[in-house]
Amino acid sequence: MNKKLMALLKLLADEDQTVANFAMAETLSSVKNPGELISRLQESSLKNIRRKSHQMQGVVNCRNERSNLFVKIQKNPEKLIENLIEIHQLWFNEDTKEELLNEWEKIFDRFNPGKQSSLKKILSFMKNNGFRTSPFNELFAEYFCIGSVFGKKLGSDCILAAISSELANKTGIETNVIKTEAGFGISCDMKKICLPSANWAVVSNSPDLKSSIFTPLMICRYAAYMLLLCAIISGSFRYVNTIGTALLDGNMKKTIFDIFPYPYGKNQI
Repeated sequence: MNKKLMALLKLLADEDQTVANFAMAETLSSVKNPGELISRLQESSLKNIRRKSHQMQGVVNCRNERSNLFVKIQKNPEKLIENLIEIHQLWFNEDTKEELLNEWEKIFDRFNPGKQSSLKKILSFMKNNGFRTSPFNELFAEYFCIGSVFGKKLGSDCILAAISSELANKTGIETNVIKTEAGFGISCDMKKICLPSANWAVVSNSPDLKSSIFTPLMICRYAAYMLLLCAIISGSFRYVNTIGTALLDGNMKKTIFDIFPYPYGKNQI
């Protein structure tokens, strides 16, 4: 074991979480195969070292499972609900895809549009079933995790617009998620836009709204970047690492340790 690695392992026990997080990042980036090292650390007599080793194991597991997620999403961007479920699992990794897809099917079954669906019916369903946007002055990961929005019916306007747009598309109504100066919405023709943040009101499009189509891939990236922001704010090394890794381009040779600033990576601010 070289001197640098020995010094880093000592820092893992530091009470200062910033120092300990930096040590974890440096350790994981310095060791090609961290499994053996982590196993040894888990047997340490120091409680802080054992705790950090379990966090490191979690980082490695999630990183392997979610590595280059967006490379996969780019191949099938039209599978928006499934892709948003994968992003949900970046934060809630114990939730299974099958369980979340089942929740989505339950929502569609409750909608039950009958022989003829319409955008008006979909918007009424969303409003009458209590789907509402999160407060603008609050930033919590749950608002961008589609499984949480399925259950609590509270989420960002982007995720709510995605859900309502997919309900429409599933019943044969072609819609797009729209980004405007007033928030996210959905539209069939860009003439009228429904805004979840305005209690599902329908407004006329105008140059002042600066509206543009937000593609499924853009929606997924937006949700993931918002989760990354939540992870940074909360100081969670594991989530920063997992989500950052998922966002990496598959052709990149660098890891997030090479890209991110201290304390999550090598770069100084």
